[in-house]
Formats: sequence, structure tokens, C-alpha cells
Amino acid sequence: TGGAVDFNGAVTYPLGNVTNLSYTTVRVAGADRSISFPAVVDIDGASFYVSDGARLSLPAVTSYAHASTGSNQDRRFQAIGAGSVLGLSGVTSITNGTGYSNHVFVEALNGGLIDLSAVTEIADGSGGFNDNRRRAVAVTASGASSTVRLNSLTTLTDVRGGDTNLYADDAFSRLNAY
Repeated sequence: TGGAVDFNGAVTYPLGNVTNLSYTTVRVAGADRSISFPAVVDIDGASFYVSDGARLSLPAVTSYAHASTGSNQDRRFQAIGAGSVLGLSGVTSITNGTGYSNHVFVEALNGGLIDLSAVTEIADGSGGFNDNRRRAVAVTASGASSTVRLNSLTTLTDVRGGDTNLYADDAFSRLNAY
């Protein structure tokens, strides 16, 4: 757990025994690069970046929590470019952090795809540091064929709302498609 892992070379990686990626940043880049973590069940606090036609799959994960350790912390699920896929099809809930200015950004850009098709609930964190200003979960699909699959989403909750600026004190969670 923790640290960063970059997959961008022409190497086969044996990842079947990895079960925990909490607080880890994972980057996968390059056409025809496909990485799967079939046994990973914990990704709390992690960030994922997929680009240039790469694919990253985490099929055993069922939930995600920002897992903030303090204020001003961002987490990202990002897929950029045609053919880029971040597969989190087993995740059923996403929960933001509880610190001041904690964010979860879910961004499918320029033809990227993020599969969160089992997510039923996206929620702002509660409890914790008790400062809910500037907190938000922002889901964005921008650019031709960019997609964030939220087929099962029934609940989007936010502790505080009011300002469209994600870094204003009254920031709120939102879904954007443009």
C-alpha cells in the first residue's frame, strides 16, 4: 500500500497475488497495454490514471472511500483518450473524504471510459474532521465518446452545497457531461 506504480513498458506483470492498493497511485499508459488486478479488494485512498488507449481493470473491488488523512487532498479516477478504459465494474459505492477541501474526481476525457456501472451511491464523507467546506465528488465526461458508466446510480448526496466552484467554501458534488 502507498506509493506509485507506473505501467508503460513492454513487460508482463504477475499481479494475481496483489490484494491491496490503498493510498497507491497507479498509472497505465500506451495502446494495447492492459493491466488487471484480479485479487485487489482494497483501493481506499488510491488514484488511477489510464491514458493513450490503455486498460486497467480491478474487478474484485466493491467500494471506494477517499480515506483522507487531512485537509486539501484530491483523489482521481481518470481515463484520457480513445480506447482508454478504467474498469471498476464491481464498485457499488464511492465516499468522499471528511477533511477540508477533500475531492474525488472521476474524469473520462477525450474518448476515455470509466466503468462504474454497479455504483448505486455516491456520498460526501461524514464525521471525521468536521469541516465540510470545499468538499465534493465531481464526475465529468468531456469530449467525443467520453463515458462514465453509472447505470445503477440511485443516490448522490452532499453534506454542503451551494457553489459551483469546487474550491469555494460552499462547493457541492455534481455530475457533468459536456
